Amino acid sequence: MTAESMRKVFRIVLPAIVVLSFLCVIFQEALPDANIGRDYAMAAMPIALFVSSILSIRVALNYERELKRAFMFMSLYFIGMGLANVGQFWELLTALLTGYMDKTEVVVLVQAITYAALLLACVYVLKVIDVQHLNRNEWVMIGLVFIGGVLMVMWKSSDMFEFMYVNQQLMLGTVTMLTVRFVDVVIITMLLPVLLLYRHQSELMARESTTFTLMIVGIILSLGITYIYEVMAGLLFGHSLTYISQHVFQHGSFLDGLYILSYLITAVGLYAHMNYDKWSLSQLEQSIEALDFEL
Repeated sequence: MTAESMRKVFRIVLPAIVVLSFLCVIFQEALPDANIGRDYAMAAMPIALFVSSILSIRVALNYERELKRAFMFMSLYFIGMGLANVGQFWELLTALLTGYMDKTEVVVLVQAITYAALLLACVYVLKVIDVQHLNRNEWVMIGLVFIGGVLMVMWKSSDMFEFMYVNQQLMLGTVTMLTVRFVDVVIITMLLPVLLLYRHQSELMARESTTFTLMIVGIILSLGITYIYEVMAGLLFGHSLTYISQHVFQHGSFLDGLYILSYLITAVGLYAHMNYDKWSLSQLEQSIEALDFEL
Protein backbone atom coordinates (compact mmCIF):
# COMPACT_ATOMS: atom_id res chain seq x y z
CA MET A 1 0.00 0.00 0.00
CA THR A 2 1.45 3.34 -1.03
CA ALA A 3 1.39 6.39 1.20
CA GLU A 4 -1.22 7.98 -1.05
CA SER A 5 -3.43 4.88 -0.84
CA MET A 6 -3.11 4.91 2.93
CA ARG A 7 -4.14 8.56 3.07
CA LYS A 8 -7.26 7.70 1.04
CA VAL A 9 -8.13 4.97 3.56
CA PHE A 10 -7.63 7.40 6.43
CA ARG A 11 -9.98 9.90 4.76
CA ILE A 12 -12.68 7.23 5.11
CA VAL A 13 -11.73 5.88 8.53
CA LEU A 14 -11.22 9.19 10.34
CA PRO A 15 -14.79 10.50 9.74
CA ALA A 16 -16.06 7.14 11.02
CA ILE A 17 -14.13 7.41 14.29
CA VAL A 18 -15.32 11.00 14.68
CA VAL A 19 -18.89 9.71 14.64
CA LEU A 20 -18.03 6.93 17.11
CA SER A 21 -16.34 9.44 19.39
CA PHE A 22 -19.22 11.87 19.62
CA LEU A 23 -21.95 9.26 20.02
CA CYS A 24 -21.65 10.00 23.74
CA VAL A 25 -22.81 13.57 23.11
CA ILE A 26 -25.63 12.43 20.82
CA PHE A 27 -26.85 9.85 23.35
CA GLN A 28 -26.64 12.28 26.25
CA GLU A 29 -28.54 15.01 24.40
CA ALA A 30 -31.20 12.61 23.12
CA LEU A 31 -31.70 10.70 26.40
CA PRO A 32 -30.33 12.84 29.24
CA ASP A 33 -32.18 11.00 32.00
CA ALA A 34 -30.96 7.59 30.89
CA ASN A 35 -27.28 8.65 31.13
CA ILE A 36 -26.44 6.48 28.13
CA GLY A 37 -23.96 9.09 26.91
CA ARG A 38 -22.17 9.09 30.26
CA ASP A 39 -21.98 5.29 30.37
CA TYR A 40 -20.78 5.22 26.75
CA ALA A 41 -17.98 7.69 27.53
CA MET A 42 -16.93 5.85 30.71
CA ALA A 43 -16.69 2.58 28.76
CA ALA A 44 -15.25 3.87 25.47
CA MET A 45 -12.27 5.68 26.99
CA PRO A 46 -10.59 2.75 28.77
CA ILE A 47 -11.57 0.29 26.03
CA ALA A 48 -9.91 2.45 23.35
CA LEU A 49 -6.77 2.76 25.50
CA PHE A 50 -6.60 -0.98 26.28
CA VAL A 51 -7.01 -1.74 22.56
CA SER A 52 -4.13 0.65 21.87
CA SER A 53 -2.06 -1.19 24.47
CA ILE A 54 -2.69 -4.54 22.76
CA LEU A 55 -1.95 -3.07 19.33
CA SER A 56 1.26 -1.54 20.67
CA ILE A 57 2.41 -4.98 21.83
CA ARG A 58 1.57 -6.40 18.40
CA VAL A 59 3.63 -3.64 16.78
CA ALA A 60 6.52 -4.33 19.18
CA LEU A 61 6.61 -7.95 18.04
CA ASN A 62 7.38 -6.74 14.51
CA TYR A 63 10.59 -5.07 15.66
CA GLU A 64 13.79 -5.88 17.51
CA ARG A 65 15.87 -4.08 20.10
CA GLU A 66 15.13 -0.34 20.50
CA LEU A 67 11.82 -0.09 18.65
CA LYS A 68 10.56 -3.24 20.32
CA ARG A 69 11.29 -1.69 23.71
CA ALA A 70 9.77 1.61 22.59
CA PHE A 71 6.41 0.07 21.73
CA MET A 72 6.41 -2.14 24.83
CA PHE A 73 6.82 0.94 27.00
CA MET A 74 4.14 2.63 24.90
CA SER A 75 1.86 -0.30 25.73
CA LEU A 76 2.53 0.23 29.44
CA TYR A 77 1.64 3.90 29.01
CA PHE A 78 -1.70 3.02 27.42
CA ILE A 79 -2.46 0.53 30.20
CA GLY A 80 -1.76 3.18 32.82
CA MET A 81 -3.95 5.72 31.03
CA GLY A 82 -6.70 3.16 30.58
CA LEU A 83 -6.72 2.20 34.26
CA ALA A 84 -6.75 5.88 35.21
CA ASN A 85 -10.13 6.15 33.45
CA VAL A 86 -11.65 3.33 35.54
CA GLY A 87 -13.09 4.50 38.85
CA GLN A 88 -13.05 1.02 40.38
CA PHE A 89 -9.29 0.82 39.77
CA TRP A 90 -8.65 3.82 42.03
CA GLU A 91 -10.96 2.47 44.72
CA LEU A 92 -9.23 -0.94 44.69
CA LEU A 93 -5.70 0.46 44.60
CA THR A 94 -6.41 2.98 47.36
CA ALA A 95 -7.93 0.22 49.51
CA LEU A 96 -4.90 -2.05 48.96
CA LEU A 97 -2.46 0.72 49.89
CA THR A 98 -4.42 2.04 52.87
CA GLY A 99 -1.99 2.63 55.71
CA TYR A 100 0.93 3.03 53.31
CA MET A 101 -0.16 5.83 50.99
CA ASP A 102 -3.09 8.25 50.85
CA LYS A 103 -5.16 8.76 47.68
CA THR A 104 -3.09 11.71 46.45
CA GLU A 105 0.13 9.73 46.78
CA VAL A 106 -1.46 6.79 44.92
CA VAL A 107 -2.43 9.11 42.06
CA VAL A 108 1.11 10.51 41.94
CA LEU A 109 2.60 7.00 41.87
CA VAL A 110 0.39 5.82 38.98
CA GLN A 111 0.96 9.00 36.98
CA ALA A 112 4.72 8.82 37.56
CA ILE A 113 4.86 5.23 36.28
CA THR A 114 2.63 6.07 33.30
CA TYR A 115 4.59 9.14 32.25
CA ALA A 116 7.92 7.38 32.82
CA ALA A 117 6.81 4.66 30.38
CA LEU A 118 6.00 7.29 27.75
CA LEU A 119 9.33 9.05 28.27
CA LEU A 120 11.25 5.77 27.94
CA ALA A 121 9.33 4.96 24.75
CA CYS A 122 10.43 8.28 23.28
CA VAL A 123 14.04 7.68 24.32
CA TYR A 124 14.13 4.35 22.51
CA VAL A 125 12.53 5.86 19.39
CA LEU A 126 15.21 8.56 19.33
CA LYS A 127 17.92 5.88 19.52
CA VAL A 128 17.03 4.62 16.03
CA ILE A 129 16.84 8.08 14.47
CA ASP A 130 19.97 9.26 12.71
CA VAL A 131 18.62 12.73 11.93
CA GLN A 132 19.47 15.01 14.84
CA HIS A 133 18.59 18.45 13.51
CA LEU A 134 15.36 20.39 13.13
CA ASN A 135 14.95 23.48 10.97
CA ARG A 136 14.25 26.93 12.34
CA ASN A 137 10.51 26.86 11.62
CA GLU A 138 10.16 23.59 13.52
CA TRP A 139 11.97 25.00 16.54
CA VAL A 140 9.74 28.08 16.41
CA MET A 141 6.66 25.84 16.35
CA ILE A 142 7.95 23.83 19.32
CA GLY A 143 8.69 27.05 21.22
CA LEU A 144 5.22 28.45 20.52
CA VAL A 145 3.57 25.22 21.66
CA PHE A 146 5.58 25.31 24.91
CA ILE A 147 4.78 28.97 25.60
CA GLY A 148 1.12 28.44 24.72
CA GLY A 149 0.96 25.39 26.97
CA VAL A 150 2.51 27.23 29.92
CA LEU A 151 0.11 30.16 29.48
CA MET A 152 -2.91 27.83 29.37
CA VAL A 153 -1.73 25.97 32.47
CA MET A 154 -1.02 29.22 34.33
CA TRP A 155 -4.37 30.74 33.31
CA LYS A 156 -6.21 29.06 36.18
CA SER A 157 -3.22 27.92 38.22
CA SER A 158 -2.63 31.49 39.42
CA ASP A 159 -5.78 31.17 41.57
CA MET A 160 -4.30 28.10 43.27
CA PHE A 161 -1.00 29.87 43.97
CA GLU A 162 -2.88 32.84 45.40
CA PHE A 163 -4.96 30.59 47.65
CA MET A 164 -1.89 28.87 49.07
CA TYR A 165 -0.13 32.22 49.58
CA VAL A 166 -3.07 33.87 51.37
CA ASN A 167 -3.65 30.86 53.62
CA GLN A 168 0.06 30.22 54.13
CA GLN A 169 -0.66 26.55 53.49
CA LEU A 170 1.11 24.16 51.11
CA MET A 171 -1.48 21.61 50.03
CA LEU A 172 -0.11 18.36 48.58
CA GLY A 173 -3.14 17.81 46.34
CA THR A 174 -2.90 21.28 44.81
CA VAL A 175 0.87 21.07 44.34
CA THR A 176 0.48 17.65 42.75
CA MET A 177 -2.17 18.89 40.32
CA LEU A 178 -0.02 21.89 39.35
CA THR A 179 3.00 19.63 38.85
CA VAL A 180 1.03 17.26 36.62
CA ARG A 181 -0.20 20.19 34.53
CA PHE A 182 3.34 21.42 33.90
CA VAL A 183 4.59 17.88 33.24
CA ASP A 184 1.87 17.51 30.58
CA VAL A 185 3.19 20.64 28.84
CA VAL A 186 6.77 19.34 28.98
CA ILE A 187 5.75 15.94 27.58
CA ILE A 188 3.73 17.52 24.74
CA THR A 189 6.70 19.73 23.91
CA MET A 190 9.01 16.71 24.01
CA LEU A 191 6.77 14.62 21.74
CA LEU A 192 6.88 17.21 18.96
CA PRO A 193 10.63 16.89 18.18
CA VAL A 194 10.32 13.09 18.43
CA LEU A 195 7.57 13.20 15.82
CA LEU A 196 9.37 15.66 13.55
CA LEU A 197 12.69 13.79 13.73
CA TYR A 198 10.92 10.50 12.98
CA ARG A 199 9.28 12.07 9.93
CA HIS A 200 12.65 13.35 8.71
CA GLN A 201 14.18 9.92 9.23
CA SER A 202 11.32 8.30 7.30
CA GLU A 203 11.78 10.70 4.40
CA LEU A 204 15.50 9.91 4.39
CA MET A 205 14.76 6.17 4.26
CA ALA A 206 11.80 6.56 1.85
CA ARG A 207 9.41 5.02 4.39
CA GLU A 208 5.91 6.12 5.34
CA SER A 209 5.44 8.16 8.52
CA THR A 210 1.68 8.73 8.48
CA THR A 211 0.88 5.90 10.90
CA PHE A 212 3.43 6.99 13.50
CA THR A 213 2.26 10.58 13.08
CA LEU A 214 -1.34 9.59 13.83
CA MET A 215 -0.26 7.72 16.94
CA ILE A 216 1.77 10.63 18.36
CA VAL A 217 -0.83 13.23 17.38
CA GLY A 218 -3.45 11.19 19.23
CA ILE A 219 -1.29 11.14 22.37
CA ILE A 220 -0.60 14.88 22.14
CA LEU A 221 -4.31 15.61 21.75
CA SER A 222 -5.20 13.43 24.73
CA LEU A 223 -2.70 15.31 26.92
CA GLY A 224 -3.62 18.81 25.76
CA ILE A 225 -7.39 18.62 25.29
CA THR A 226 -8.23 19.35 28.93
CA TYR A 227 -6.30 22.61 29.00
CA ILE A 228 -7.70 23.86 25.70
CA TYR A 229 -11.20 22.98 26.83
CA GLU A 230 -10.59 24.57 30.23
CA VAL A 231 -9.61 27.89 28.65
CA MET A 232 -12.52 27.87 26.19
CA ALA A 233 -15.09 26.82 28.82
CA GLY A 234 -13.70 29.38 31.24
CA LEU A 235 -13.92 32.21 28.73
CA LEU A 236 -17.37 31.25 27.42
CA PHE A 237 -19.11 29.84 30.50
CA GLY A 238 -16.88 30.64 33.47
CA HIS A 239 -16.32 26.96 34.24
CA SER A 240 -13.42 26.09 36.53
CA LEU A 241 -11.25 22.98 36.34
CA THR A 242 -13.06 21.61 39.40
CA TYR A 243 -16.41 22.07 37.69
CA ILE A 244 -15.12 20.37 34.54
CA SER A 245 -13.76 17.37 36.46
CA GLN A 246 -17.00 16.93 38.45
CA HIS A 247 -19.72 17.85 35.95
CA VAL A 248 -18.23 17.58 32.44
CA PHE A 249 -15.62 14.80 32.29
CA GLN A 250 -17.19 11.37 31.71
CA HIS A 251 -20.69 12.85 31.63
CA GLY A 252 -21.36 12.40 27.91
CA SER A 253 -19.90 15.82 27.12
CA PHE A 254 -18.11 17.30 24.12
CA LEU A 255 -14.89 16.98 26.13
CA ASP A 256 -15.51 13.23 26.44
CA GLY A 257 -15.96 13.03 22.67
CA LEU A 258 -12.60 14.77 22.16
CA TYR A 259 -10.88 12.34 24.51
CA ILE A 260 -12.39 9.31 22.79
CA LEU A 261 -11.41 10.76 19.41
CA SER A 262 -7.79 11.22 20.48
CA TYR A 263 -7.62 7.65 21.80
CA LEU A 264 -9.18 6.22 18.62
CA ILE A 265 -6.77 8.22 16.43
CA THR A 266 -3.91 6.60 18.33
CA ALA A 267 -5.46 3.14 17.93
CA VAL A 268 -5.96 3.64 14.19
CA GLY A 269 -2.36 4.79 13.82
CA LEU A 270 -1.10 1.73 15.69
CA TYR A 271 -3.28 -0.67 13.70
CA ALA A 272 -2.14 0.81 10.39
CA HIS A 273 1.50 0.80 11.55
CA MET A 274 1.17 -2.87 12.52
CA ASN A 275 -0.25 -3.86 9.14
CA TYR A 276 1.60 -1.50 6.82
CA ASP A 277 4.28 -3.98 5.71
CA LYS A 278 1.65 -6.71 5.25
CA TRP A 279 -0.52 -4.40 3.12
CA SER A 280 2.49 -3.30 1.09
CA LEU A 281 3.53 -6.94 0.47
CA SER A 282 -0.03 -7.86 -0.52
CA GLN A 283 -0.16 -5.00 -3.00
CA LEU A 284 3.23 -6.01 -4.41
CA GLU A 285 2.03 -9.61 -4.87
CA GLN A 286 -1.12 -8.38 -6.62
CA SER A 287 0.98 -6.24 -8.95
CA ILE A 288 3.21 -9.20 -9.80
CA GLU A 289 0.19 -11.43 -10.47
CA ALA A 290 -1.31 -8.77 -12.73
CA LEU A 291 1.98 -8.47 -14.58
CA ASP A 292 2.21 -12.25 -15.05
CA PHE A 293 -1.36 -12.31 -16.33
CA GLU A 294 -0.58 -9.63 -18.91
CA LEU A 295 2.53 -11.47 -20.03
